[in-house]
Amino acid sequence: VDDELIEVFVEELRRLGGELLDGLGSSDAEMVRSAAHSIKGMGGTIGLPEISVLALTIENLAKAGRLGDSRPLIEALVNWATQLS
Repeated sequence: VDDELIEVFVEELRRLGGELLDGLGSSDAEMVRSAAHSIKGMGGTIGLPEISVLALTIENLAKAGRLGDSRPLIEALVNWATQLS
């Protein structure tokens, strides 16, 4: 994976992480589900299946209306994304 693709991935992950937090803050399960779905696909594309699995779990929790259960996962994902350089 080349450096430019990684840079785009990190920028998009940070943007979508913001959407996850916004959706969580406004109890918008659809916003959380949609952002997690996008992250899931990106993880597969970039070769990080762990991100895809985490995003799938968040997506499924949002579909089930269990945003409270998704909070620690979202926070972990966002914290990880902010540490990427």
